[in-house]
Amino acid sequence: MSVVNNLKKIREDRDILQEDLAAGTGFCCRTISRVERGESTPSAEFML
Repeated sequence: MSVVNNLKKIREDRDILQEDLAAGTGFCCRTISRVERGESTPSAEFML
């Protein structure tokens, strides 16, 4: 399973909205959405 799929699965399993994840991490919703859809490769900073 790829990082992208893991992120979405973990977020959904914990009932966390993309907006909440964005607020907690400092990344915008658009970035999180792109990573989850596989349109963007997450940076090392994002992964931490």
